[in-house]
Amino acid sequence: MIHPSGRPISHGETAPIVLSAAASGLVDFIETQGGDVDSIFGNCGLAPEMTVAPALQLRLAAYCALFEEAARQTRHDNFGLWFGQQFSPRDLGMWGYASLSSPTLGSALENLVGLFRYQQSSSTMALKPDEAGRMRLEYQILSPTIIARRQDAELSLGQFTNIIRECCG
Repeated sequence: MIHPSGRPISHGETAPIVLSAAASGLVDFIETQGGDVDSIFGNCGLAPEMTVAPALQLRLAAYCALFEEAARQTRHDNFGLWFGQQFSPRDLGMWGYASLSSPTLGSALENLVGLFRYQQSSSTMALKPDEAGRMRLEYQILSPTIIARRQDAELSLGQFTNIIRECCG
């Protein structure tokens, strides 16, 4: 297997992954934005059908590249944000349902953070208090090989906002 940097992966080392649930509905969204699904997915080494099985693991580098390529080809700089804003938290599978089934927003965010490692690797998510006692939700891709990540960051903001909105009614 090849690491996203292009070097061979040694025994015991795996490429960072994300569950394909995070791309649920992407094919239709690309089409509504005027994009060429086959070209966008093909340029990233993925098949559009890979977004249909929510438990399928996608290489995180290819997933991030997919959104960067979609933004480029559709000429919509805010592609990731728009995708995230329309994304249903239920489409995140177990991760989304666990958050939405929580009795309070605080416990929903704790579940979101606690289960994140099952959703995506080589990344971190945390709830951190600031000086005023407010909580901050932090998300970051840790893999140094994934450089272009604007679209991922913005789509994550949209997805997290939708979870918060739904938990608040």
